[in-house]
Parts: sequence; C-alpha cells; structure tokens
Amino acid sequence: MQAKGDTGGAEQLQERLAQIDAAIQDVDYRAANIRAGDARASEGIAVAAGGEPSAV
Repeated sequence: MQAKGDTGGAEQLQERLAQIDAAIQDVDYRAANIRAGDARASEGIAVAAGGEPSAV
C-alpha cells in the first residue's frame, strides 16, 4: 500500500494489525491463567498485564 502511495490505508492496516495482536496477547494471557489454575481466571476474571482485574 505504501509503495502505491496509499499511506493512509497503510496506517489504518498497521493500526488494525496492532489491535489484532493485542487481542491475541490478551487471549494467550487468559489461557495461561487458566492453565496455571488461577482461581480468578476460572471465575471469569482476567488479570491484565498491569495487574488490574477485568471481566472476561
């Protein structure tokens, strides 16, 4: 896209890919909590990387 001069489209695509990557990391983190037997995860509460609980 950038090679064709569509810098706006390329920026939007990069932003969307970053959102998808963040979502994948969140799912991976929740799965790790479940595998580790974290009681909060099994109750439907995920703990974000910053340590703040959030509803799943």
